[in-house]
Amino acid sequence: MMRIFLSGSKTVTALPEKLTALLDSYCQQNCEFLIGDCRGADRLMQEYLSAKGYQNVTVYVSGAHTRHCIAGYPVRQINVPESIAGFEFYRQKDIEMAKDCDAAVMLWDGKTRGTRCNIEDIQRMEKPYEVILTDDLSSSSSRFQIENDTVVRWDGTAKSIIVPKTVKVIGKYAFHCCDFDSIILPDQLTVIENKAFFGCRNLMRVTIPPNVQRIGYRAFAFCRSLREVFIPLSVDMEQAVFECCPDFHLEFYDTVQ
Repeated sequence: MMRIFLSGSKTVTALPEKLTALLDSYCQQNCEFLIGDCRGADRLMQEYLSAKGYQNVTVYVSGAHTRHCIAGYPVRQINVPESIAGFEFYRQKDIEMAKDCDAAVMLWDGKTRGTRCNIEDIQRMEKPYEVILTDDLSSSSSRFQIENDTVVRWDGTAKSIIVPKTVKVIGKYAFHCCDFDSIILPDQLTVIENKAFFGCRNLMRVTIPPNVQRIGYRAFAFCRSLREVFIPLSVDMEQAVFECCPDFHLEFYDTVQ
């Protein structure tokens, strides 16, 4: 029996048809859903499944206090050390769901930090996932010029973007001096060319997918707002990849599960 981690932004006020159709399909397969106890998407997905009479649901909770649990679903409480508070406190249940699941579905508004972290966690664990965008993000002006599976240029105005799943290469200067602050790179990506993200002054965090083999010269140079970078141990980095990124933390992860 597959275990599906459901995650979504707390700003969500309605579930899109694409998501409910996917939930219906998983219900037909008798999958177990792992859902958090936050407002917004978590609560709405619980309500939807409860209205269908679907019982194969477990609600994960950080600590002893449950915020939202519909229809008496069983609760799994995650013990959290007293030293952890705020955002990281509630992150602990998400981390456990990512570990426990076989696949994940994320409903993202392009802004919410928690859902973005969940996408990146699942990506680093090399588990299958699908990101469904809220209407605001789906309709944003994110325009990609793609040639032979390579992003040649992006000329949109969105602040958060998701690169199409089919892309294997980020070309030279593809995102040169763009203003977005958040980006999700695809699992199929293998190469980030020279100066691909040069001068993206608002980019704050990026996860390099596990299949990336090479990052080119000055690929992220002068990304002055960059704070966190997660990168596979196996990646080959050329010189000055993060030149003039004054205050960022580089964390390597192992892709072997």
